[in-house]
Amino acid sequence: MKRTVQLLMLGCTGLLIFVATTWAADLNEDFEAGFDSWEILEEPGANAAPASWQIIPEVGDHTNVFSPKSNIYGGEAGAFEPSRGTWAIYKGGNWADAIFQVDMHFTDNDIPGVAFRWTDENNHYLFDLMQQARTGKEPFKRLRKVVNGTYTELDIVHDGGYEQNIWYTARIEYSGSRVMVFWDEALLFDVVDDESSLLGGTVTLSSWGMTDVFFDNIIVNPATPVEPAGKLSQTWGAIKTRY
Repeated sequence: MKRTVQLLMLGCTGLLIFVATTWAADLNEDFEAGFDSWEILEEPGANAAPASWQIIPEVGDHTNVFSPKSNIYGGEAGAFEPSRGTWAIYKGGNWADAIFQVDMHFTDNDIPGVAFRWTDENNHYLFDLMQQARTGKEPFKRLRKVVNGTYTELDIVHDGGYEQNIWYTARIEYSGSRVMVFWDEALLFDVVDDESSLLGGTVTLSSWGMTDVFFDNIIVNPATPVEPAGKLSQTWGAIKTRY
């Protein structure tokens, strides 16, 4: 699968310059051939271990999807901090700047997610979300970073999290210090993290307390950092052509 990405830049003369580049995806995973390229990791001391990551033949209109099929979670159940349970880590990936896309489906209501620039469970960015409301914790979507095991919240919205029995598409576009998260094509977060030490790494699927979360159609395209003249606010999602 290939994509065409158009980068819009405003030069000092006021002329609009378009640069079109076609990339082949570094990762295009539909799990039709299994999941040998993924390493499974679990939170030490988590309940309900071990997880049972497996290929599910059919969920809705998707076939051969990837799921942990376990209610495993670590940390304090009532606090959801830190939300670490089980991970599926893509082996051998290393992207500093990329467009990372994944389809997700839920029939449970706890905390699924995806991580990027992952070096280990203590150092990565994490986009996760929750549907279940608990005392002091409303349903959310959030973006965090984890550095040396310390979680820092970069942005959060309390919008109900997600609905069950629907296939969604999450897309994360990260370049240099900027991270943009899209949910079904709508821009959800646009964050600049100038102090981050997370400069590169692989991509990871995350599940906390989710008996039924399903992942499919994972695509990672390498990208070149974009710094428009004068640091104008231009997002890839607004100027990208997909096919």
